[in-house]
Amino acid sequence: AWAPELLAGLDEGRLTGSRQVLESLGRGSPPYKTMSTNSKSGEFFFFSADRRFLIKTVTKAEADLLFRMLPAYQEHLKTVAHSLIVRYAGLHCVNIPGIGETYFTVMVSVFDAGCKVHETFD
Repeated sequence: AWAPELLAGLDEGRLTGSRQVLESLGRGSPPYKTMSTNSKSGEFFFFSADRRFLIKTVTKAEADLLFRMLPAYQEHLKTVAHSLIVRYAGLHCVNIPGIGETYFTVMVSVFDAGCKVHETFD
C-alpha cells in the first residue's frame, strides 16, 4: 500500500477505515463482483460483494499522480467534510507473475448498497 497513513482516518474511519475495507475485501469476504464496462481506458472495475467498495486498476502514471496529490487530497477532505469528491481507501501495487506490476485503487462506492442500479453510463 502506498502512504496508508494519508488514507487512514480520512473520515475518522467511518467509511475508509482498515476495518471496513478488510470486512468487505479481506480473505474471509465473499468474491468480488466484476463490473461490466466498455471503458476506453481498458482498466478493470470490481465491486466488493457488499457493494461498499469499488476496485479500479490504474496505470503507473495515474498511481504516481494520485500519490503526489494525496497530501492535498487529505487536507481537502479534512477542511471540506461534506465534499462530493470520491473517497479513496487505498492505493496499491501488486506484482503478478507473468504479468508484472498492477496498480489499483480502492474507493468507497457512491452507490447506496441497498439500492439496485438499473443503468450506468461511462
